[in-house]
Amino acid sequence: SFTYTFYDGAMKGIVQGIGGEHLPLPAPMREWATASYTFTNLFVAAPGNLEVTNTVSGTDADPNKDFAFTVTLDDTNINGTYGDMTFVDGVAAFTLKHGESKAATGLPAGVSYTVEESDNEGYTVTKANETGTIQTGATTTAEFENHKDLAPGNLAVTNTVSGTDADPNKDFAFTVTL
Repeated sequence: SFTYTFYDGAMKGIVQGIGGEHLPLPAPMREWATASYTFTNLFVAAPGNLEVTNTVSGTDADPNKDFAFTVTLDDTNINGTYGDMTFVDGVAAFTLKHGESKAATGLPAGVSYTVEESDNEGYTVTKANETGTIQTGATTTAEFENHKDLAPGNLAVTNTVSGTDADPNKDFAFTVTL
């Protein structure tokens, strides 16, 4: 019997065939005898990663607010914990505050994903890479920014001059400090 191992060195992280089982040779084995075996090479792509980040900005933004996120994969057979995310039937749900992120590591390459955010009423949401495909050996980052500014207001300063000896034409100095 013999063992075999085959690696494709041209592409890092990709193993095309792995063996190790003993294959019996027919007996008796002579110089003129022929043994025939079929080997199947299996392409296994290196997994990839998905990171989701959240930034909160603006004059009325709450950096301690939890924003809800859902990652949905097109493969509903993916279950279990992948890095910081736990998937059930291809779906992971979690929350992020300002400056936080979560990463799903070791996801199968070629799986498509969608990242959605909720609980963001009153905020303007900017996002990038919220949909895509997990790439072999790479990390894709879905970036979300939640922005909220104070509503503009008005300030009026008035002066009333009164009294029997008052001069309605006199200038008065005012200082407004914000």
